[in-house]
Order: sequence, then structure tokens, then C-alpha cells
Amino acid sequence: MPARGGNWALLDQSSDPVVADVPVVQELVTYYKTIAEEITSEADVLRRIGDGDDAQFKGATADAVRKKSKEVAASLTKMSGRYDAIRDALTAYLPELQHALDESAGALQDAEEADAAGTRAASMPDPSKDRAQDAPPMTTEEQDAVSAKGRASSAAQGDADAAKARLHRALDGITAAGKAAAATIRASWHDGLHDTLGDKIKAFFSKLLKLIVKIFTYIGIALAALAILIPGVGVLAIMGAVAAGVGLVAQLGLVALGEGNVFDLVMAVVGVATLGIGSGITKATSVAVKSGLKAGKTSMTAKLGERLAPLKEFRSDAIQRINSLKTQIGGKTGAVQHVDGAMSGFTQNALRDVGTKGLGAAKTISDQLRRNLEPLVEQKGALQGGIKSAETQIAKEAGLVRGADDLIAANMKDVDRAIGAFTSKFPDNPNWWNLRQVSTTAKNDWSTISKQFGSDLFTKRGFDGWAERLAGIDGQLNRADIDKWLGARGFAGVGSSAPKWHTWVNGGMSAQGKAWSITGLVINPTMIGNDQQRPWTESYGEFKHPITT
Repeated sequence: MPARGGNWALLDQSSDPVVADVPVVQELVTYYKTIAEEITSEADVLRRIGDGDDAQFKGATADAVRKKSKEVAASLTKMSGRYDAIRDALTAYLPELQHALDESAGALQDAEEADAAGTRAASMPDPSKDRAQDAPPMTTEEQDAVSAKGRASSAAQGDADAAKARLHRALDGITAAGKAAAATIRASWHDGLHDTLGDKIKAFFSKLLKLIVKIFTYIGIALAALAILIPGVGVLAIMGAVAAGVGLVAQLGLVALGEGNVFDLVMAVVGVATLGIGSGITKATSVAVKSGLKAGKTSMTAKLGERLAPLKEFRSDAIQRINSLKTQIGGKTGAVQHVDGAMSGFTQNALRDVGTKGLGAAKTISDQLRRNLEPLVEQKGALQGGIKSAETQIAKEAGLVRGADDLIAANMKDVDRAIGAFTSKFPDNPNWWNLRQVSTTAKNDWSTISKQFGSDLFTKRGFDGWAERLAGIDGQLNRADIDKWLGARGFAGVGSSAPKWHTWVNGGMSAQGKAWSITGLVINPTMIGNDQQRPWTESYGEFKHPITT
């Protein structure tokens, strides 16, 4: 029975304090009574066999089990007493439960009536309220009105207190009845019938392993659902591998305790086996992808070398010409200095001769000086012209060197951009089981999720990528795409695509794993709320074939 409605706060309760279903308790009484009667009947049969009753069981086999039959009959009789105690405890508890339900309902009704009376009392006139100090004395009628309101308020509060007391008595009664029932049930267990330490350990581990299987089964289903929504996420693969491994170990533990079943064990083994096969194919694909990435980068670098070789040779030749011209300039500069020295010597000699021979010889000396200097001036002009021409040629050659440098830098940038585009399109991602690079895996996962629900949302590229990752064949396709990308740009790659069986096996295993996870949600109840059993649960349990040891 669901919680009853009403303003339970009037009774200082946040909600219905007595939530119980009397018919269900009555059904339990009948159930435990029936079980006790069946156990008693079976114990009586075993007791008669133990006492030598041939009508029930005879022959050599009967003689061999008579002693054990009496022991089992005694144990069953004690067990029957436990069920009788539970039946009697619940039978005694039922009247108190019904009484508590009735009294709590009556207390709520009383409290609601008291609340209504309090509301009516509060609305009664009160002449004394907010009365001025200089007002004349109240009349008899006014005093009677004040008294009437006080009596009504006190009566409402008294009724409210009485309603709370009524509820407390009901709760105290059902609490005492519950304790008495619990004491009766606990007392029935002191009958000398106990599990052995081995039974207790086995029961503990059985419950623990079943809980582990249940938890990791639903974790696996949840991960599969996420893998359908967002396939190709490495962190989910790591969690799925852990769940599969723990699930298999738990299933093996249940088999060892004799409580496992063939079907669940086989499916656990298949789950781990497919994980291993898929990892092997992924590893082979990863090696091929890494080879393709390395070959692509090597090819791009080689192409760069081919492009730069003639440019570097041209640049080297230009630098050699510049150095040759600088050498020529150095020689001609020395020659100019030598000519300047000769001209200076002729000039000084002429001045000395004028001083020695006098001004009368000046004209003759001047003419001779002119004749001496004219060829030197001509020679110096030629040398300086040669120097200027060489400097002009050096400037041209330097421009060619700068042009070569610009072309070399541009080619290097082109190759850098190509390598960048290549590594961006085909990153060297670690395999999901490489836990040392789990941070990189998580970063790549976030990039995948961001694209799927961002730039690629509702696009053909986004749908194709989702479908490829969902089928588990994105690695094989990526391997082929690397060679196509490199080949279209004149670069060398691995030169081979993934074997077809890699694609078919990975796709088949991916489909099987996800289909089984979805099927598990349909076949198995979630054990949450009322979802405890499906129409086919019993037949499905029989189909799985328990393993006994």
C-alpha cells in the first residue's frame, strides 16, 4: 500500500508514519504456514524411513540411508519450527499493524479537525487586540468575546495535542509489536541447527560473486550503450575490458562454488576472447599505421631534399662568385693604393725640384709632372671602375642568394605544412590498452566526442565516422586512407591495405558484442523496483544449464 496522503506535518511527521500492506503480510503468513506444513510432512516421511518403515522405502539402498534419514528428519523438524515461529510472529503482529493504521488515520483526522478549529478561533473577534490605552473599559459583551476566543483557541490546541498523543500511542504499540515479533523469530533460531563455517564462507562468496557479476554486467551494458552512442572512445574500451575481465573471474568463482551456469560462463569467455582477438587485430593495424606515418614523413622529407638540392647548389655557386669578386676588389683596391703612392711621390719630387731649381724651372717641372700623372690617373680610374662594377655584381649575386634562401624557406614551410596536415589528419594515437598514455587517449576521446556533437553533427562526414567506429573498422580504413592521401600527393606510404578478414572479424565482433548487450537488457530484469522478473525468466534460467560440482 502506498503512503497515505494528508497534512502529516500537523502531527509533526514529514510523511505517513505507518506505510504497510496488510494483505501482503497475510499472504506471508499463509506462505510460511504452507512451507512449515510441507517441511513437516517431508520430515515425517524421512523419520518413518529412519525408523524402518518399508512402506516408504525399502531395499539395500534404504538400509544404507536410514540413519541419515533420521538425522535429516530431525533437522527438517527444527527448520519447520523456524517457519512456524515466523508465521506465529506475523500472525500476532497483524492486529497491531491494522490498529496502527486505523489509529494513525484517526489521529490525522483529529489533527485536521483541530487545525480547522484553530483557524476558526483565530478568525473570532478580539476587542482587546490593539486597543488604545485611553480607550474606555471593555463592555461585558466585549469581555465575553475575548473569553470565547481564548476558550476556542485552547480547545483547538488541546485537540491537536490529543491527536499527536493518539498517534504516538499507535506508533509505540506497533513498535512494541514489531520488537516482539522480531524476538520470537530470533528465538526460533536458537534450535541447534546451524550452518558450518564452510557453509557460511561459501554463502558469503556466493552472494559477493553474484553481486559482482550483476554490477559488472550492468556496467558492461551501460558501456555498450555509450559505445553505440559514441563509438571509438578509448577510455570506454579500457573500462569495458576491466568489466569483462572481472565478470569472467566472478563467473569462474561461481562455477567453483557450484552455482554457475554454462551459458553465462561461455558468454564471459567469449567476451574476453573477442576482446583479445580485437586487440590483436588493432595491434596489427596500429603497427601498419605507424609504419605508414613514418614512411609518409620520410617521403616528405626526401621530397624536400630533392627540391632543395638545385636551390642549394645555385646558392653555393652565387656565394662562390661573390667571394671571387670580393677577392678581385681586394686586389684592385691594393692597386689603387699603389697608384696613389706613385702619384704622391711624383708630386713631392716636383715640389722639391721647384725649390731647388727655382721658379724659372717651374713650368718645365709642371709639364713633366703632368706627363707622369696622366697615365696613373687613367690607371686609377680604370681600377676604381672595376671595383664599382664588382660591387654592383656582388649586390646582384647577393640578391640571388636571398632569393634562393626565400625559395628554400618557402619549400621547407610547404613540407612542414604538408607534414602538419598529415599528422593532424592521421595522428599517431596510442592504443586504448596503453595505460601509460591514458591522458593522450582521454584527450583524443574528447576530440572525437567534440567533433561528433559539434562540427560533424548531422553531417555525412560525421555519420560516416560514427558508422565506421561503431563497426570497429575505422582503424583498417584509416590504414588505407593514409596510403591514398600520400599517393595522391606524390609521397610514398606503406603500399598495402588491411586484410579483408581483419575488417570482417572486427565488424562481426563489434556487432555481436553490442547486440548481446542490448539483448541482455531485454532478456534480464533490471532488478530495480518492480522489474524483478520477465515472462520468460524461468524458462531462460532453465536454458542456461546450471553447473554443479
